[in-house]
Amino acid sequence: MKKYIIFILLCAAGRAGAQVQTPTVSLKDLAVPSSPAFVITDITPTLVQNPATPKAFVLGVAQSYQQSGTGFPNNYSAEFTPYWWLKLHSRSVYNAQGIHRSKRDTTKWVTDPTAGLKYTSISTAFVNKDMIPDTAKTTQKVFAVGIHATLLKIYAKGYAQELGGSIADWHRAAQDEIDNNQKMLDALAKLGSDPKDSVERKKIIAEFSQKKTPGILENINSLIARKPLFNLDIAGAYSAYGVTDQEARTGRVGAWTTLSSYIPLSTQIDNKNYFEISASARYLSDHFQKNDLDQIVRVDNTDIGGKAGFSFSQLSIGVESLYRHTKGISGGSVRTIGIINVKLAENLYINGAFGKDFAGPNKLISAFGINWGFGTEKVDLP
Repeated sequence: MKKYIIFILLCAAGRAGAQVQTPTVSLKDLAVPSSPAFVITDITPTLVQNPATPKAFVLGVAQSYQQSGTGFPNNYSAEFTPYWWLKLHSRSVYNAQGIHRSKRDTTKWVTDPTAGLKYTSISTAFVNKDMIPDTAKTTQKVFAVGIHATLLKIYAKGYAQELGGSIADWHRAAQDEIDNNQKMLDALAKLGSDPKDSVERKKIIAEFSQKKTPGILENINSLIARKPLFNLDIAGAYSAYGVTDQEARTGRVGAWTTLSSYIPLSTQIDNKNYFEISASARYLSDHFQKNDLDQIVRVDNTDIGGKAGFSFSQLSIGVESLYRHTKGISGGSVRTIGIINVKLAENLYINGAFGKDFAGPNKLISAFGINWGFGTEKVDLP
């Protein structure tokens, strides 16, 4: 398994993320993403790290590797978005959110439905788990890697115009504050240093110190955090099992797609409450699965199902159900679980899953996990 660890470390050591020096908008309300590397192994990791730089990722794997004492990272899971690791001088709130001027009418803003592709994420998982349905109660060293991308993201009508207009308002307000600051300095300079003018000095400072930009910036953050009406995602993942200390074999290979819809529960601009519903389809090839003859062979599975639930500012709850049809095996099996995510602080989530898994060695699911992010993702204001 060492070659898989070395490979992923080398891939991660490419580029360091740039620190933004200009005014920024924090993308702090992004939803917890779906992680293909975790899905392919049917796990809910106890700790998920979201490293903001290649260095943070490599250090996380190295620390887990050192703590395990077995030559394999001890149940380490991570998910990252390479877009935030690249040094892009052209990055701004416009291209980050996928809005641009209309070619037909430059006074209007329109959205780019494919803008979410730039946020393609990569997930990895190093797990010690029994993935082979035999009589032996032994765990395998499992390495999984996955990719998740948003093909289409469609917002409500008028969203681009609203966001573009708010950014323009911020720009004008910021320019006015710069001008007012200079006017205040000029007015104070005319007063001189006579103590008798202290009352007049306070009036001048109060007159020119009023700021509109904080309120507009809060409005921009609310618009950025708004969820789309429809979202089309695709994902793929691969896992390898260390069946012995010297041999690793392909375990599972999967690909799936999800169509989601987010229905707002309020018309307020800062709404964070949604009813979410999604439909999913997945193909999964499992190289260690029992057939009708009770033989462990490669089996192809097709999963179809969906998820429904509610998402609030600090809490999301839902139910997910998938029906699995297996080629070469009579009948089908169903996976139904309840999911809860609680946001405790910035970039810190607690995840829980409870329910019934597909037929296998462990049919019941009962797990808690922590999603812990490092750093923040920011975009430039114009």
